[in-house]
Amino acid sequence: MRIVAINRRNYRGSLPLRPSEVGLLEKKDFAFETSFLRDRGREIAEFIKWMVDTLKIPAPTAEGGGVAVLGWSIGNVTTMAMLRFLPTFPGDIRNVVAKYLQSFIVYGESQI
Repeated sequence: MRIVAINRRNYRGSLPLRPSEVGLLEKKDFAFETSFLRDRGREIAEFIKWMVDTLKIPAPTAEGGGVAVLGWSIGNVTTMAMLRFLPTFPGDIRNVVAKYLQSFIVYGESQI
């Protein structure tokens, strides 16, 4: 088993949000907020694809393999956005996530 932990964007040690991304949140508009969440979910999906390709994660079988995704507290919003918008992502990303995602864990739900 390999554990890989990533921080959401704009957290210490992660990439900052670009001003244009922050601007999406400041508009307080449903369409812009949806776009922001779709983009954050796609980043998670792209990371899973990168991890599978780069680290040569074995395909899931009865004995193991595949990927588990865990969101913690408010981070659940980002991981759930990945699931919600997965059908809208490019086929190569969508296919890898669909094939390799074995578990989805919601830990410490937030009070949003």
